[in-house]
Amino acid sequence: MKIAAFIFILLSSLASAGVNKVTSAADSLSSYNSSSGLKPSYSLGVILGDNVGLRPKFIVSNIYNKYELQGYGMYYSKYHFDFGLDLNYIVFKNENFSHSVGIGGGMEKGKKAGENDFGVFENLSSTFVKINYSFMWKFVFLQLGAAIGSGDYSALRFKSQLGVMYNF
Repeated sequence: MKIAAFIFILLSSLASAGVNKVTSAADSLSSYNSSSGLKPSYSLGVILGDNVGLRPKFIVSNIYNKYELQGYGMYYSKYHFDFGLDLNYIVFKNENFSHSVGIGGGMEKGKKAGENDFGVFENLSSTFVKINYSFMWKFVFLQLGAAIGSGDYSALRFKSQLGVMYNF
């Protein structure tokens, strides 16, 4: 419960502090930001998450105005997959940095294949909803959040993803 309170306070303070930064960023970076928000753009990347083990997965996102729709996942087999979808509000963005907060959900399934199968949970089958904070510096992507749901997420759980994304 303390983790959830900490994350809520962190996200609230970042969101309230970032509102003024979006306005000043739009003024100083008029070629990057349009008057109605951010120019539409797309991203594609590869990330590692703590979900169904430390396995690579693909991430794709679409930015329109100040909202970002982000989908990620990987299908390894019918016994091992991870998919999710997030809707993020962009608090601040310029050519080098991006900060956003969002909500999302997903499902994951994993089965331990052997003793040396690092990071895969035994017979995991879960669905979840989450809140998250995403940070991007140039092409490095970091997402931190908390999730709750069914299966392994019956109690509040910390979630993280780290990877690289290329903006088009």
